[in-house]
Amino acid sequence: MKTFQYTITDPVGIHLRTVTPLIKKVKEFPGHEMTITKGENTVNLLRSSAVLKMAVKQGETVTVCVSGDNEEAAAAALEAFFKENL
Repeated sequence: MKTFQYTITDPVGIHLRTVTPLIKKVKEFPGHEMTITKGENTVNLLRSSAVLKMAVKQGETVTVCVSGDNEEAAAAALEAFFKENL
């Protein structure tokens, strides 16, 4: 399992316009389990409504976990996405 932490910099946090491309990025790595955690709440990154319900705001830190055959590449791609978009 590969994990990374990221502090959200988007002024609106994680919202509908950012979660849609995030789901597309996650789908580029079929067969991988990808979750996001904020506090005690952990959800699968493919569940857009669950990610939105987390209500992650600017300045909050999330932990992303990736497991699967090529988790290093998947985690790197997700981390780059977070840095560019969130």
